[in-house]
Amino acid sequence: MASTTKKPAAKKPAAKPAAKKTAAKDVVKPAAKKPAPKNAAKPAALTPSINAIADAARRSMLFDYYGQLLTDRQREVFVLYNEDNYSLGEIAEAFGISRQGVHDAVRKAEAELILFESKLGLVAKHEAYLKALKAVDVTADTLIHDPAIVAIADKKDADRIRRQLRKIRKIVSELDI
Repeated sequence: MASTTKKPAAKKPAAKPAAKKTAAKDVVKPAAKKPAPKNAAKPAALTPSINAIADAARRSMLFDYYGQLLTDRQREVFVLYNEDNYSLGEIAEAFGISRQGVHDAVRKAEAELILFESKLGLVAKHEAYLKALKAVDVTADTLIHDPAIVAIADKKDADRIRRQLRKIRKIVSELDI
């Protein structure tokens, strides 16, 4: 014979104790948020880091020197993303490709620009040129005000040296660096 056993009835959960009622005057309301002043600093997450700015400037410099060596499509995607600040999604929609495809195109263009720089070194030469010009300018300025030049017995020689140094400074300033 089959025995019929009854399952024990499920226990009902115990009733929750009644919450202590507090008077309205006892309730502390959270302080309302005040709007941030217009000149308040942006949160750190929204403020670009110095490295991010330097990286963007470096990409821009590489593009200025080697951008014409990229394909038309790479150049267009690179400009939209890095200079016009379009999102990957916006560029993808415009070109009819995926966001990943845009991301890959941007990264490939950056890699090619870096490769061109490693082979040709034009940006590094330009930066060294600017650094040398700055050193010439600072040196000329220092010499113009150097007490030893002021102390030269022959005033004509001191004036001639100063004029030549000022010419050097003028040439450097006209180079538009």
